[in-house]
Amino acid sequence: MHSNLEKSFFFRVLSLASCLAVLFSGAGCSKQVAVESTVFKKRYETDKRAEAAMVRGDFQKGILLYERLIKKDPSNALAWYHLGYAYGQVGDHYREISFYKKAIELKYRTEQIYYNLGEAYLEIDQVEEAIQAFKRGVKTNPGNADNYFGLGRSYQRRLEYAPAEKEILKAVRLAPQDIVFREYLGSFYEETGQLQKAAEQYRIILEIDPDYEGALERLDHVVEKQRSVEESKRGMGGQTSQ
Repeated sequence: MHSNLEKSFFFRVLSLASCLAVLFSGAGCSKQVAVESTVFKKRYETDKRAEAAMVRGDFQKGILLYERLIKKDPSNALAWYHLGYAYGQVGDHYREISFYKKAIELKYRTEQIYYNLGEAYLEIDQVEEAIQAFKRGVKTNPGNADNYFGLGRSYQRRLEYAPAEKEILKAVRLAPQDIVFREYLGSFYEETGQLQKAAEQYRIILEIDPDYEGALERLDHVVEKQRSVEESKRGMGGQTSQ
């Protein structure tokens, strides 16, 4: 359903993710600019073998190595963060949440970890907790689009469509070239019967990436749906006049 845009490995997102150049910088990678956190890089030791295991998708190996690293230094917040991510990748979201919270307790408080925490809460349908995590992410960095996106999806999960649209639009305004956000917004408008707005988002996506077939397919579907609605209205009008 979503585009082929890539995001940071340590973002738990609907789109598949891998900004490998800054995987283990401690700050993750925003959609526009890869930013390293020298503070966390200097403060915490990392395990190159664990990093390599995570990159190749061997999360069980990554878990084993990060647990060893934490046993050696329980105050290593970055290791707790990575360990939480690894557990999330193998489907253990309760441990994932627990280890993110441990990293936060150790003062690893970035917009990325709050985003991941919110996503983990959504995985287990704890929507209110997800909303609180995303809000903390927004407070940590109001200029980062991802937590607004998470907030919007959380409100949508609660069928609160007005605040959902508001937050998703904030994400789109902060990252107007982001296809993932726009595609989701388009599908949101389809779901809520706002076909003209949905078509507008798909057309913008095609301006950004003319070769993106997913947007073209969705646009064709929406245009056909609009045509069907108009024909139905005309048919009902004809019956009324008779």
